[in-house]
Amino acid sequence: MPPRKPLAQVAVPLGLRRVFSYRVPPALHDVLRIGHRVRVPFGPRRAYGYVVGFTTEVPDAKLRAITAIEPQEVVFTPEILRLTRWVADYYLTPWGQALEAALPPWVRHGGALVPRRAPRGGGGAPAGGAAVGGDGGGGDGSGGVGACGGFDTASIACVADGGLGAVSIAGGAGAELPLVLQAEQVVAAAAVAEALATRRFTSLLLLGVTGSGKTEVYLDAAQRVVAEGGGVLFLVPEIAMGTQILSRVLRRFGGKAGLYHSQTGDAERRRVWNEARTGRLPVVVGTRSAVFVPVPDLRLVVVDEEHESAYKQDDTPRYHGRDTAVMRARMENAVIVLGSATPSLESLYNVEAGKYRLLRLRERIDARPHARVTLVDLNEARGGDPPERGRPRSMKLPAPVLSPPLLRAIQERIDRGEQSILFLNRRGHSTIVQCSACGEALNCEQCDVVMTFHKPDGVIRCHYCSASRHVPAACPSCRGERFLYNGVGTQKVEEMLVSAFPTARLARLDLDAVRKRGAHGRVISAMEQGEVDILLGTQMVAKGFHFPRVTLVGVLQADREMLQPDFRAGERAFQILTQVAGRSGRSETAGEVVFQSLMPGHPVIAAAVIGDYAGFASRELELRRTLGYPPFRRMTDILVDGKDADHVRRRAEALCDLLTPHEGVEILGPAPMPHARLKGRYRWHLTLRGRSVAKLHAAALAALEAPAPAGLSGTRLMVDVDPVGMS
Repeated sequence: MPPRKPLAQVAVPLGLRRVFSYRVPPALHDVLRIGHRVRVPFGPRRAYGYVVGFTTEVPDAKLRAITAIEPQEVVFTPEILRLTRWVADYYLTPWGQALEAALPPWVRHGGALVPRRAPRGGGGAPAGGAAVGGDGGGGDGSGGVGACGGFDTASIACVADGGLGAVSIAGGAGAELPLVLQAEQVVAAAAVAEALATRRFTSLLLLGVTGSGKTEVYLDAAQRVVAEGGGVLFLVPEIAMGTQILSRVLRRFGGKAGLYHSQTGDAERRRVWNEARTGRLPVVVGTRSAVFVPVPDLRLVVVDEEHESAYKQDDTPRYHGRDTAVMRARMENAVIVLGSATPSLESLYNVEAGKYRLLRLRERIDARPHARVTLVDLNEARGGDPPERGRPRSMKLPAPVLSPPLLRAIQERIDRGEQSILFLNRRGHSTIVQCSACGEALNCEQCDVVMTFHKPDGVIRCHYCSASRHVPAACPSCRGERFLYNGVGTQKVEEMLVSAFPTARLARLDLDAVRKRGAHGRVISAMEQGEVDILLGTQMVAKGFHFPRVTLVGVLQADREMLQPDFRAGERAFQILTQVAGRSGRSETAGEVVFQSLMPGHPVIAAAVIGDYAGFASRELELRRTLGYPPFRRMTDILVDGKDADHVRRRAEALCDLLTPHEGVEILGPAPMPHARLKGRYRWHLTLRGRSVAKLHAAALAALEAPAPAGLSGTRLMVDVDPVGMS
C-alpha cells in the first residue's frame, strides 16, 4: 500500500476557530514548509492562509489543494508560530487572525518578504544617530560584532569596571561612551548579568525613579548580549519614545540596531525585519508589534515603561504587548526586564507572588534632587470657595488655564535660557462647541460624543471615528446663529502661550502636530538642540524623554485622568503625573513642577506631589483587594455591538442568561458602554470576573460559540481578555 501523502494544516484569518486540511499538489511537495503563506480555495472564493503543520490523517470530506505559495520565503519562524498560537489561545482569537497580526504589513499587502535586489552599501549609523538608514543599509560596513559591540574593533578597547563590562571608544566617530554606572545601577546591572548567564527564563521588574538611569542598565545588558552574539528586543510604548531611545542605541551599537514601527516606511521595515531574521541586526527597537519580529538567539527582552496602556492592542487580536513579550521570553529562555518608575499594579503583584524579581533604583543620577512640586489650587485662582474632601464646591469663575504662578515660572525659564514642558492630555482647540441660545453641543452623528473644534483646519472633528465637518451656520436644534467655543485643548493653549510669551520658541507635540512622517523626530531633535523654549503636548511628552535643559514642567489639568469611568483611573492619573513630573530637572540644574488642580486634597494628587509610589500602590492594592478587581481577580470583557440599539440590548441580556450558570464566574452587567455608540454602532458589554483564568475562558468561549438568538443576527460579539480600559 503506497504511503499517504501529507496534508497541510492551514490557519485562515477569517474568524474561524480551527485549522483546515488541504492537499499538497505534487509541484509543492518538496518546497512547502511550516510557516509558509499560501493561497487556498475557501468556499466560493480564494483566501490566504498560513501553514501551521502537516498530517497524514485523511478526513472524510473531499479535500481541495493549495493553489500557490506567496511569497516564496517562509514568513514565520517556529518561535513566532508558537507565540501566535499562545496569543490565539489566551486572547480567544482565531489563530489565523493572530498570524495575520504578526505578519509583516508589506507581505499582507502582497509584497515579497525579501527585497528583490540585495541591499548595497554599509550599515553604519547616520550622523547623529537619529534614525536608521534607508533600504540599502545593514551590511558589514560598520565592522563585525566584535567583543565590545558593533563598532570597528580598531577603535575600541574593552575595560573592566567592577566586573561589569564597559566599552571605551577611542576615536570612534559619533559613538556614545557607556556611562560609568553608579552604585545602584551596578547592583541592578549585576543582577541582570547574573540572570543572562544562566541562559534561563527570568523576569525582572526594574523599579527606578525618573532620572535614575534605567536606560543605561538596559544598554549595559544589551551590550553583553550583543558581544556574545545574541539578540535583543527593546519595546517602547510610543513611536516618539522609540526615536530618542533608538538614537542612544545606535550611538552604542552602530548599524547593529534598527527601529520597527508603523511610521517607518515599508522599505525600512522590510530591511529591519530581514536583517533581524538573519541575525545581521541583533538589536531591534520597536513598539507593540515589534514583539513579533524574528530575532535569532533572543536572550534579552526589554519592555520600557511597562505600565503603559499603549501596549494593549485595541482591536482583534486584543493582545497585550508586555504580557506577550513575557511569554516570548519564557518560550525562548530569555531574560525580560520590565522597567518603570510607576509599575502597573499587576506587575507589582507579580513581584509579591514570586513571579518577578524586583530591582530598585531609588536615587537619581549623581544624587540629583527630585524636582520641587508646587500645587496650585485652581479654586483659589478663580475666586471660588475652597474644596471640600478633595472636590470643588462652587464654580464662581472659570478656572484659569495658565495660573499666575505657572506663568511666572515659565517666564523665569525663558529669562534663564532653560526649557519648559506643559502637559494637557486633550488635543484640538475647543473641546465643546455649543449653541449660545439653547446650549446644545455639536455631537458626532455616528458616535455619542461631542466633537472637538480644530482651529487650523476650521472643522469640528470626532476623536473616535475621525469624522469631521465645518461648524454649521445655524444650530440644528433651535436655528441659533451664535456658538460658544468652550473647553481647552492644546491648540487653544498654544494661542495663549503665543500671546503671553510672543518671543518664545514654541513647539507642540500631539497627534495633530506629528501626522507627517518624521515630524515627531524633528520636534524631539529641536528640544535636544535647545531650539525650543516651551514644549506643549499631550501624553506624548510624559513618557521617558530625557531633555537635560528642561527645568519646569506644568500640568494644566492634574485632575483630568481621575474623572474617567474606570477602576484604573486613579492608577493612570498617578502614573502620568509622576512620569511627566520626571521630565524636569534631569541635569545639574534643579527642576520645578507645577500641578494645577481643582481637587488638591485628592489622595492621588497628594501622593503624586510627594512622589509616594509605595504609599499610593499600597492603598490602591488594598482597595482593589476589597472590591475584587485585578490583580486579585481576573477580568474578561464581552462587547456586543450592532446598528439597532434594542437588538444589542437584547443580545447582551441573552448572553447574561446563557453565562449565569457558569460556576466561578461573576457577571457584571450587562450595561451600555460609557461611550454607548461609536461609528454608528450601539454598544453594550458584560464583564466576567473570577479567580480562574480557565473558567473565564470557558465562559467567554461559550458566549462566542453560541448562535445569536432569532432576529439578533445583526449583532456581533468581541472578547477582550484582561481589558485595560472600559471606554
